[in-house]
Amino acid sequence: MIIKTPDPAFDWWVQNIEGSKRESFVKTFLDLAGSGKVKVYDYFNEPLTPEQVKAMRSKTDTVRIIDEENSNSIRDTIVKDELNIQEVTKVRFLEEWYFDEKKLGFDKKVVGVMLMRENYGDSLELRGYSPLFWIYFDDAYPAKLK
Repeated sequence: MIIKTPDPAFDWWVQNIEGSKRESFVKTFLDLAGSGKVKVYDYFNEPLTPEQVKAMRSKTDTVRIIDEENSNSIRDTIVKDELNIQEVTKVRFLEEWYFDEKKLGFDKKVVGVMLMRENYGDSLELRGYSPLFWIYFDDAYPAKLK
């Protein structure tokens, strides 16, 4: 589910949660995941420690760059990537749906939530979304998926 539309031509309320509410929603799940109070899993349902979740919020990498003034010179540059909560613009839900034949209606139960962040290419085009982690609200998960 998109919580912030990538299309600036849309009205603010189309495929959006209003800015401050969206940021509060995302921050709540990031804080919860990093606190150790809930079990957190990666995309493949492998458990993550609070330290691993916190590491997702900040990554440091070394990149080799050719010197613009001297193309024979290559230097290492440290790049630090901080997670901006405004980049978390999608949420994936895992739901159980139930059909009530008597009422001819549906009920659903949300059993898991995954935050997803925007993923950009070298020319700053949106390439897609990267999953951060799953939080499940039902103790039967993720074992029930296997």
